[in-house]
Amino acid sequence: MSLQSIQNYCHQENFAGNTHIECVPIEWILSYPEFSKDGHNFSEAIELIPSKEWLLFPCVPESLDFQDRERSSSHGIIDTPTISGFLPGDTPMISSVLNTSKATQWVVILYYATGEAKVIGSPDYPARFSSSLNNRGNLNSGKGFDIEFYSEGDFKSFFLNETPSQSTNTCLPAIIYNDSISPTYTQSIASGGNLYLPKENITVNGAPLVTKNSVEDIDITVIDSTGATVPVDLPLGMIRIPNLPAGTCPPGTVNIVDSNLDPIGSQDVASGGVETYVVSQMPCSQDIQTRFYFDATNGQSDPQIIDSFSAGVYTSITQDGSSGAITVDVNGTLETTPITLVATDVVIMNRSVDTAAGWAQLNGNHA
Repeated sequence: MSLQSIQNYCHQENFAGNTHIECVPIEWILSYPEFSKDGHNFSEAIELIPSKEWLLFPCVPESLDFQDRERSSSHGIIDTPTISGFLPGDTPMISSVLNTSKATQWVVILYYATGEAKVIGSPDYPARFSSSLNNRGNLNSGKGFDIEFYSEGDFKSFFLNETPSQSTNTCLPAIIYNDSISPTYTQSIASGGNLYLPKENITVNGAPLVTKNSVEDIDITVIDSTGATVPVDLPLGMIRIPNLPAGTCPPGTVNIVDSNLDPIGSQDVASGGVETYVVSQMPCSQDIQTRFYFDATNGQSDPQIIDSFSAGVYTSITQDGSSGAITVDVNGTLETTPITLVATDVVIMNRSVDTAAGWAQLNGNHA
């Protein structure tokens, strides 16, 4: 390129500034193209291996600086392109990423505010990374990392794409606008430059959360589990939802059954509530046995006094098998089954064979 062609560079605005950085580890590169020394740009795009994409390094755009200085060495004049910027924040995740970046060899693209893009680093001269933390004692200063990508090479850093057209007839800026979004949104783009659209407008329940001249609007509606809209406020770009009342759950039903799992009834109980279900007194049919013992050569047992645990209706008599006929004396009167005994009754068992010790038993159930 001659000096004359630089003087006739379409009268393009030559304002400074950079927009963002993209980078990849060199092992992600599938094909690194040859570059043209005369045009000072690459003949083709840098091709990445499948599934890999350029990584956006999240620096504050206004902090991005680029220098391509020369220094003398034993091999002659060496170019030392350097990209620096400010990465806000200090968290364990950021520190982990920066430690990994320090150990990685990079190819880095810096995008100018005028649309051009320059590359530092190559498989032969990879860019390296360094960072330093700043957390100054000034409330107006945020904490974060000063970062730097730097490389060395035999030539000035190359342009990623061809430089803008040199024809004075086609080198006017383009005016971009979108009437459907905002007829006042315009952006002047140099010939051959890139257009970086601003971020979207965001509203929450119809109220602005983020407002910019935008190509896309996003409206967020905050609702509860029933689908009702929840009122929110938006201090300093945050979505703040007030404490919500506890939800109302439908009542549950408790089914009441007896010990045989036969239904007795049911009772509805509100969530977190207490209800009382009155069960009518139920008959008890528990089996009971009352045993009497005979001493050898004695045909009569000792008397037993019936209590609340042994009261009931007795329907049968069993015995040891060698005591002969058994009779029952209740309060001095012989009784036959079924016999109803109540508390305080006095019972004596009699047998017809008394040659050995033995027993007789009344069997029944509680009344």
